[in-house]
Amino acid sequence: MGVSTAAGSVALVGAALAAAAVFEVGELPARVMVIAAVVGMFAARVADLRAVAVVTVLAAAIFVGFSGTVTAF
Repeated sequence: MGVSTAAGSVALVGAALAAAAVFEVGELPARVMVIAAVVGMFAARVADLRAVAVVTVLAAAIFVGFSGTVTAF
């Protein structure tokens, strides 16, 4: 579970950085689609459902971090 969770976390950070670089601040649906696509690909390739659950929760936390920065401006 540990290596899979770490790999998923790295993929999520990469997706969040890519979404932040490509899309404007107010384009939350596009950003969430990028993160959801990464979580979906991760879930399709990893057999450990606990790792998928942890990465899904991390994805939600990362996206909520996006929303917090949008409302601050």
